[in-house]
Amino acid sequence: MTGDGIANRLKVELSQLQMDTQRPAQQLSLHRLQASTLRNLLLISSTTIDELSRGIARQ
Repeated sequence: MTGDGIANRLKVELSQLQMDTQRPAQQLSLHRLQASTLRNLLLISSTTIDELSRGIARQ
């Protein structure tokens, strides 16, 4: 294999490794966003439930 052939092969392998590394990073970002959204929904839900409970107790 020539020097250019080796260089091209290494570029292809490096490119593949970079893509393989980016995928888990993107998945992690997505999971963090989902966790944050779920946490916010739970906070809103618990606040709403507390307000409803107080409203029912007042009646």
